[in-house]
Amino acid sequence: MMQNKDAWLLRLANSLVEADLIAKVTNAPPTPYTRRGERCVWVENPRHPGWVARILLREPKSLPQGVRWWHFSWNEQIAPVYDLDKAAHRIAERLTPRPTSLALAEAARLIEGRLIALPGLPADCGWGLQDTC
Repeated sequence: MMQNKDAWLLRLANSLVEADLIAKVTNAPPTPYTRRGERCVWVENPRHPGWVARILLREPKSLPQGVRWWHFSWNEQIAPVYDLDKAAHRIAERLTPRPTSLALAEAARLIEGRLIALPGLPADCGWGLQDTC
């Protein structure tokens, strides 16, 4: 078992706060990938309330040469324990909503200031310049 596990969890929480996220060290609720009473970092993106995760510190499968890794509570690897910057970046990235495919499709229709066949526009505007519609 890793000594000072809470110290590593606190280091990660501080890195997440520096990355403009809300983070605290707490107990993880039991799930298929967590044990009762296991410590974790609870993290939330304040710009997108409800986008939360629990981050766990996992022991390597082969000690002593193995490396400990940060994991999401759904058992996805994040980064090695010593790479706090990479871990904070990956966690922030996962807690930031992506544009939906619909929004991307609409954005892709705007090419070089032209509006290309958007449904609902008058027929004479479908292929016209944006400022003429």
